[in-house]
Amino acid sequence: MIAVYGDIATGEAGRRLTDYARHHRVSLADTAHALVSRTTDPTVIVGDPHGS
Repeated sequence: MIAVYGDIATGEAGRRLTDYARHHRVSLADTAHALVSRTTDPTVIVGDPHGS
């Protein structure tokens, strides 16, 4: 989801997801769940891919 949204490689998407979870002191599973359930916007992890 992050890779497609941000138009980045899957390895980079994984790194960003892990970094976000670590920085916010939440589990990686909780972070992924928040993205899938749409309670967290992907832009907070990858930035705005459209540059807005």
